[in-house]
Amino acid sequence: MTADYTANLLDQLSRGLLDLALIKREPVGPELGVRVWREPLVWVALDAAILEAPSLPLIIAPVPDIYRKRALAALQDADIPFRAAFTSPSLAGQMAALRAGLGVGRLATRHGSARTHRHWRTVAQARRQ
Repeated sequence: MTADYTANLLDQLSRGLLDLALIKREPVGPELGVRVWREPLVWVALDAAILEAPSLPLIIAPVPDIYRKRALAALQDADIPFRAAFTSPSLAGQMAALRAGLGVGRLATRHGSARTHRHWRTVAQARRQ
């Protein structure tokens, strides 16, 4: 059994090193397999006040993480300035940074807070004005 980033697992799968891979991916055609579950994402932070920072401090995974890709795309689309405040390849590390109040993260709904998500939308809309 191997745990790794989607890009790395796909590479190993294509080289015949794996028989099966459960991966996170962007919605594309069925050629990459069968969807097993859908995982909506939410923005989370210990304190919504951190969303007022001039440059949003992000808690993210390193490249090639799919949640990182989606978070950065959403911020760029909304013209919200950001910086990497904490980077960790593990969910446990990211959760610890979030609990310490180091920044804002984008997590699967099952790990995140809908309450923080409401604050995020308000700040995103305010920053675009």
